[in-house]
Amino acid sequence: MEYECRAAVVASFRVGKKPAEVMAWFGFKRTMVIDTWMMWTACENKDEFTAKQKAHNVDFSAVRTDEFDVAVKETVNNDGSQSYIKITTDMDCHMLTICQTIKKDISYSSYCKSHHKLITNASKESRKAKVATLLNELKHGSTGMQSFFSDEKNFTQGQTHNRQNGRWIYKDIKVVPS
Repeated sequence: MEYECRAAVVASFRVGKKPAEVMAWFGFKRTMVIDTWMMWTACENKDEFTAKQKAHNVDFSAVRTDEFDVAVKETVNNDGSQSYIKITTDMDCHMLTICQTIKKDISYSSYCKSHHKLITNASKESRKAKVATLLNELKHGSTGMQSFFSDEKNFTQGQTHNRQNGRWIYKDIKVVPS
Protein backbone atom coordinates (compact mmCIF):
# COMPACT_ATOMS: atom_id res chain seq x y z
CA MET A 1 0.00 0.00 0.00
CA GLU A 2 2.79 2.39 0.92
CA TYR A 3 4.65 1.70 -2.31
CA GLU A 4 1.51 2.39 -4.35
CA CYS A 5 1.01 5.73 -2.60
CA ARG A 6 4.58 6.81 -3.30
CA ALA A 7 4.27 5.59 -6.91
CA ALA A 8 1.13 7.73 -7.37
CA VAL A 9 2.95 10.75 -5.93
CA VAL A 10 5.96 10.23 -8.23
CA ALA A 11 3.67 9.79 -11.25
CA SER A 12 1.94 13.05 -10.35
CA PHE A 13 5.29 14.85 -10.13
CA ARG A 14 6.27 13.47 -13.55
CA VAL A 15 3.21 15.09 -15.17
CA GLY A 16 4.02 18.43 -13.54
CA LYS A 17 1.82 18.51 -10.42
CA LYS A 18 2.95 20.41 -7.33
CA PRO A 19 2.90 18.96 -3.78
CA ALA A 20 -0.19 20.98 -2.74
CA GLU A 21 -2.14 19.61 -5.71
CA VAL A 22 -1.07 16.04 -4.93
CA MET A 23 -2.08 16.39 -1.25
CA ALA A 24 -5.46 17.86 -2.21
CA TRP A 25 -6.18 15.27 -4.92
CA PHE A 26 -5.08 12.07 -3.13
CA GLY A 27 -5.46 13.16 0.49
CA PHE A 28 -2.00 11.86 1.40
CA LYS A 29 -0.14 13.07 4.47
CA ARG A 30 1.91 16.20 3.99
CA THR A 31 5.14 14.70 5.31
CA MET A 32 5.08 11.81 2.83
CA VAL A 33 4.39 14.09 -0.14
CA ILE A 34 6.96 16.73 0.87
CA ASP A 35 9.65 14.10 1.58
CA THR A 36 9.06 12.55 -1.84
CA TRP A 37 9.09 16.03 -3.43
CA MET A 38 12.43 16.86 -1.79
CA MET A 39 13.95 13.62 -3.09
CA TRP A 40 12.40 14.27 -6.53
CA THR A 41 13.85 17.77 -6.79
CA ALA A 42 17.27 16.59 -5.58
CA CYS A 43 17.42 13.82 -8.19
CA GLU A 44 19.30 14.81 -11.35
CA ASN A 45 17.92 12.08 -13.63
CA LYS A 46 14.13 12.08 -13.22
CA ASP A 47 13.72 9.01 -15.45
CA GLU A 48 15.67 6.83 -13.02
CA PHE A 49 13.79 8.08 -9.93
CA THR A 50 11.67 5.29 -8.39
CA ALA A 51 9.13 5.16 -5.60
CA LYS A 52 11.04 2.43 -3.75
CA GLN A 53 12.47 3.22 -0.36
CA LYS A 54 16.06 2.43 0.44
CA ALA A 55 16.57 -0.84 2.28
CA HIS A 56 16.89 -0.57 6.05
CA ASN A 57 19.33 -2.70 8.00
CA VAL A 58 17.17 -4.24 10.71
CA ASP A 59 19.50 -7.12 11.56
CA PHE A 60 20.96 -6.03 14.89
CA SER A 61 22.52 -9.45 15.46
CA ALA A 62 25.10 -8.68 12.76
CA VAL A 63 27.05 -6.63 15.31
CA ARG A 64 26.69 -9.12 18.17
CA THR A 65 29.85 -11.14 17.68
CA ASP A 66 31.77 -12.97 20.41
CA GLU A 67 34.25 -10.09 20.64
CA PHE A 68 31.39 -7.61 20.99
CA ASP A 69 29.81 -9.71 23.76
CA VAL A 70 33.14 -9.84 25.64
CA ALA A 71 33.55 -6.06 25.31
CA VAL A 72 30.02 -5.39 26.63
CA LYS A 73 30.51 -7.85 29.50
CA GLU A 74 33.81 -6.19 30.42
CA THR A 75 32.18 -2.73 30.33
CA VAL A 76 29.32 -3.89 32.56
CA ASN A 77 31.65 -5.70 34.97
CA ASN A 78 33.83 -2.58 35.31
CA ASP A 79 30.84 -0.38 36.19
CA GLY A 80 27.48 -2.05 36.60
CA SER A 81 25.73 1.24 37.31
CA GLN A 82 26.15 2.57 33.75
CA SER A 83 22.91 3.17 31.88
CA TYR A 84 22.11 1.42 28.60
CA ILE A 85 22.42 4.77 26.81
CA LYS A 86 25.92 5.36 28.19
CA ILE A 87 27.01 1.87 27.10
CA THR A 88 25.41 2.48 23.70
CA THR A 89 27.39 5.67 23.13
CA ASP A 90 30.61 4.05 24.34
CA MET A 91 30.18 1.00 22.10
CA ASP A 92 28.86 3.08 19.14
CA CYS A 93 25.91 0.86 18.31
CA HIS A 94 22.12 0.78 18.56
CA MET A 95 20.36 0.66 21.94
CA LEU A 96 18.46 -2.51 20.98
CA THR A 97 21.78 -4.23 20.27
CA ILE A 98 23.01 -3.47 23.80
CA CYS A 99 19.69 -4.57 25.36
CA GLN A 100 19.68 -7.88 23.48
CA THR A 101 23.36 -8.51 24.21
CA ILE A 102 22.95 -7.91 27.93
CA LYS A 103 19.74 -9.92 28.26
CA LYS A 104 20.28 -12.78 25.79
CA ASP A 105 24.00 -13.19 25.19
CA ILE A 106 25.57 -12.53 28.59
CA SER A 107 22.39 -13.28 30.63
CA TYR A 108 22.53 -10.21 32.86
CA SER A 109 19.53 -8.27 34.14
CA SER A 110 18.92 -4.70 35.19
CA TYR A 111 18.10 -4.45 38.87
CA CYS A 112 16.96 -1.45 40.83
CA LYS A 113 18.99 -0.54 43.87
CA SER A 114 16.76 -0.82 46.92
CA HIS A 115 16.49 2.03 49.40
CA HIS A 116 15.10 1.20 52.81
CA LYS A 117 14.15 3.73 55.44
CA LEU A 118 15.30 2.92 58.91
CA ILE A 119 12.46 3.59 61.32
CA THR A 120 13.51 3.20 64.93
CA ASN A 121 11.18 2.61 67.87
CA ALA A 122 11.77 6.19 69.03
CA SER A 123 10.67 7.58 65.64
CA LYS A 124 7.59 5.30 65.67
CA GLU A 125 6.58 6.64 69.09
CA SER A 126 7.22 10.21 67.94
CA ARG A 127 5.01 9.65 64.89
CA LYS A 128 2.22 8.19 67.03
CA ALA A 129 2.27 11.20 69.32
CA LYS A 130 2.26 13.68 66.43
CA VAL A 131 -0.58 11.84 64.65
CA ALA A 132 -2.67 11.73 67.85
CA THR A 133 -2.16 15.48 68.32
CA LEU A 134 -3.03 16.21 64.69
CA LEU A 135 -6.16 14.04 64.77
CA ASN A 136 -7.29 15.69 68.02
CA GLU A 137 -6.84 19.17 66.50
CA LEU A 138 -8.70 18.15 63.32
CA LYS A 139 -11.51 16.54 65.33
CA HIS A 140 -12.11 19.35 67.79
CA GLY A 141 -10.75 22.23 65.75
CA SER A 142 -8.33 24.82 66.97
CA THR A 143 -8.25 28.55 66.50
CA GLY A 144 -5.99 29.90 63.81
CA MET A 145 -5.32 26.51 62.27
CA GLN A 146 -5.66 26.27 58.51
CA SER A 147 -6.29 22.92 56.86
CA PHE A 148 -4.46 22.00 53.72
CA PHE A 149 -4.86 18.66 51.98
CA SER A 150 -3.01 17.40 48.97
CA ASP A 151 -2.84 14.16 47.06
CA GLU A 152 0.86 14.75 46.39
CA LYS A 153 3.11 12.21 48.03
CA ASN A 154 6.17 14.45 48.13
CA PHE A 155 6.15 18.20 47.86
CA THR A 156 9.79 18.36 46.89
CA GLN A 157 11.94 15.80 45.16
CA GLY A 158 15.71 16.07 45.41
CA GLN A 159 17.50 16.28 42.08
CA THR A 160 20.05 13.69 43.13
CA HIS A 161 17.46 11.03 43.95
CA ASN A 162 16.01 9.35 40.92
CA ARG A 163 15.11 5.64 40.88
CA GLN A 164 16.37 5.28 37.31
CA ASN A 165 19.82 6.44 38.43
CA GLY A 166 20.01 3.58 40.91
CA ARG A 167 19.99 0.73 38.37
CA TRP A 168 22.70 -1.92 38.34
CA ILE A 169 23.32 -4.56 35.67
CA TYR A 170 24.36 -7.90 37.16
CA LYS A 171 23.73 -11.60 36.76
CA ASP A 172 22.39 -12.09 40.31
CA ILE A 173 20.43 -9.67 42.48
CA LYS A 174 22.43 -10.68 45.57
CA VAL A 175 25.49 -8.90 44.13
CA VAL A 176 23.70 -5.53 43.80
CA PRO A 177 24.93 -3.14 46.50
CA SER A 178 22.18 -1.97 48.80
